[in-house]
Amino acid sequence: MRGHDPERSAALYLGGMMSGRHRRGFEQHILGCESCWHEVEVGRRGRALAESSRELAPQDLRETVRSTVAAAPLPRRRPAFGARLGALAASVILALVVVFVILQPSQPQTIEVLLSDYNGGEHLRQPRRSALPSILGDLELVEVRGGRVEDMPMVVHEYADPAGHTVKVYQSDTTFPVAEGAEHSASGGTWSATLDETVMLCADRPVPSLVIGDDEREVRLAAVELSLE
Repeated sequence: MRGHDPERSAALYLGGMMSGRHRRGFEQHILGCESCWHEVEVGRRGRALAESSRELAPQDLRETVRSTVAAAPLPRRRPAFGARLGALAASVILALVVVFVILQPSQPQTIEVLLSDYNGGEHLRQPRRSALPSILGDLELVEVRGGRVEDMPMVVHEYADPAGHTVKVYQSDTTFPVAEGAEHSASGGTWSATLDETVMLCADRPVPSLVIGDDEREVRLAAVELSLE
């Protein structure tokens, strides 16, 4: 393959931008070309590194990172193989972090505080008497606390099931703010969202309530048992 560019050829190959004939020809070529073989290996390891962070970013974000990295200009000079691999890994991680920060929607402060409380922050620390059933399906009441969040009076009932899932039901006398990225029900009476693998379901009736849990089934079960709509 005369006058070939290993870096660009590898990028086209890994990006699926080669025709079938050129792809087959390139696959035969790299068996005998150490430079092209190294470039393909570098690209594959870089993609694998980006994929290892997939739990931190949704599919559309990962695709954005891929396209950003693919669009970056290729260097004219070829450093040593180890240095190229390290530089590529650092570039992929940096691109992932930057794009994630830019695209990650900011949540209303009340939602952020309640997510922190759900994860053990205990922003609501005052003991309260239970106003909800002690059993919701296979969920059993563990603790009741209260306080204020962003000037909203709040009471939280914490439940747990035998499998170890935790569901917390936050109730107030005013409507909860809507989380960024939330999906509304057909009736418009409830909204739900999944943030960092945490499931949220909110309703205004019969009492403004926000149910947060780590298992969608248990969250929806609690909402049904409480007749939230």
